[in-house]
Amino acid sequence: MKNYLLSIIAVSLSAAALFHLLPGAAFQKSLKFLCALLLLLSLFAPLSGASGRIGDFFSYDWLPDQKELEDSYTEKSKEALLAHSKEYLEGLIKERVTKEFSIRDKDLSVRLLFEDDEPNEIVLILSGKAIWQDSAALEAFAEDLLGLPCSSFIE
Repeated sequence: MKNYLLSIIAVSLSAAALFHLLPGAAFQKSLKFLCALLLLLSLFAPLSGASGRIGDFFSYDWLPDQKELEDSYTEKSKEALLAHSKEYLEGLIKERVTKEFSIRDKDLSVRLLFEDDEPNEIVLILSGKAIWQDSAALEAFAEDLLGLPCSSFIE
């Protein structure tokens, strides 16, 4: 930007100096035309670089290809489904365990541990009055729900 402004100032000062140095009416019109042309060229010089960047933008090389978009969509939809399934299953296990053992909702947290997009373990986190429950019975009940190994912890 600094060089751009300096070039405009240099062209303007050179034109002014030429007007004062070359007297005579015969050269004045041609000199004004030449100076105006140089000034316009220096003003519009950055547009030549911008036109190249605009051309690069419309070449669409920056867009990902169709296969990449499909893979990204498949991966994101799989992650979303997995997250939703995890939340749903955790809520279902929590609901069933709290009803079966008369545990307050705030005294039990359920976590499903996943490996390779498949659930492989249930974790029951007990707090409050739920710590006095028989953890072996809680684990056995949760294991029967999904057929996965279960462990419990006290918070």
